Formats: sequence, structure tokens, C-alpha cells
Amino acid sequence: MAARLHTAAPDAIVECCQSYDNLPEHLQQFKPDIVYSICFNRRASFPHEALLEHHGPEWIAVGGSGVDHLAPWDAAKTTVTNSAGAASSMVAEYAFGMVLHFTLGIAGPEADRLEQYWRSTRMMVPLKGKGKLLKSRVDPERGY
Repeated sequence: MAARLHTAAPDAIVECCQSYDNLPEHLQQFKPDIVYSICFNRRASFPHEALLEHHGPEWIAVGGSGVDHLAPWDAAKTTVTNSAGAASSMVAEYAFGMVLHFTLGIAGPEADRLEQYWRSTRMMVPLKGKGKLLKSRVDPERGY
């Protein structure tokens, strides 16, 4: 990732740290404006104090889902963002599903399903055969 960043922004100074134990020292020596952080190992041992000290970075970009391992932080001093690439398609599907749910009024048909109520429509096709196919309430005035 550091090599790709250097290719995209050759003037940027990039420093990498591979362990939680070395992070406080790296931050103190390097004093970055932006930190891209991936929570590996265990969240409980994540050195959030080192990132959020008064000389910490202005922006922490978390490469994963959730930012609870950094809480609490001063939003006026530090911007925290996250980008969970692994879950992005699932989040998009869920958001789109909720848009459809509320736009199409899915709650109405769901309530009917729970009551075992079938709404009749004008398009009724007679079926030949034995037994009941659908349980329906028919409007006697309309005949459907």
C-alpha cells in the first residue's frame, strides 16, 4: 500500500508501523497529519491513546468496519473515518433494500401475510384442478 501511495503522491512522506507496541514511538518521531490504521490483533490492546494524544494526527482513516476501538475522541481536533471494503456491498444492498421497503410500502403486505390475508386483484385466472389454491377474501359487489 505504501508503494501504491508513493506512486500516486511521490512527494508524500510515508512511514509504516507493523506493531501496536511500536506505534507510540513511531507517532512521536514521525508526527503524521494523517494516519491510515488497520485494527489487527485484538481491539482491546489497540493503542488508541497514542493516536489521540494532543500531538496526534488530524485525520485517522480506519481501514475496516467500526471505529469503537478509538472512542472517545475529540471531533473538533481529530477527524475519524472508516471504509470497510469487505462489507461495502452488504451495506449497499441493505441500504437499497430499506429504500425499496419504505418506498414500495412493504410493511402493508407483510402485515397481510402475518394475518394470512390475500388481497384479490383484477387479474384473476381460473385454474382447473382439485383442492384450494389460495385463501382469498373476495369483494361480493365486484366479484373479485
